[in-house]
Amino acid sequence: MKTNNQLVICISLVMLFTTKNLIAQVSTPFNIGVVGDYVGWTLGENKDLNIVNEDRFRINFFTDAGPGSGGMWNNLRMFIHDDNGHVGIGNFATANTLLHLHQEDHDNTTVNFQMTNAAIGNANSDGFLVDVNGSGLLRLNQQERAPMQFWGMGRAV
Repeated sequence: MKTNNQLVICISLVMLFTTKNLIAQVSTPFNIGVVGDYVGWTLGENKDLNIVNEDRFRINFFTDAGPGSGGMWNNLRMFIHDDNGHVGIGNFATANTLLHLHQEDHDNTTVNFQMTNAAIGNANSDGFLVDVNGSGLLRLNQQERAPMQFWGMGRAV
């Protein structure tokens, strides 16, 4: 019995050191927020982190605080929905488009999307902002002092 256990350990170690991709199953009972409690690679490992669900079920990303922090479902922040590849960001159940943003907080009903870059900065007053407020008003806000251009038929209009 002892020889079999040693053989399994040796084979496992050989597989671990010779493979290019490592596969791990992570459980959370001992993740208590100390250094090292995360899923991923140490800086400088130069390896992809592949998150795969081979069934046709969604992949969920949760946080541990925020509105409705009484349970995990209330802390859903992003998900990849089923096999259609739709990405949902917010606390809701179904992403209806390729990228679906949703605001559940009834005290702050504005849903917004902001694009920034290193040249203009990333403050809330930088870049280009698209938002929809609680009454359904759509706003396109070029927050930089630069013109907004629309292209069509190969030229700016």
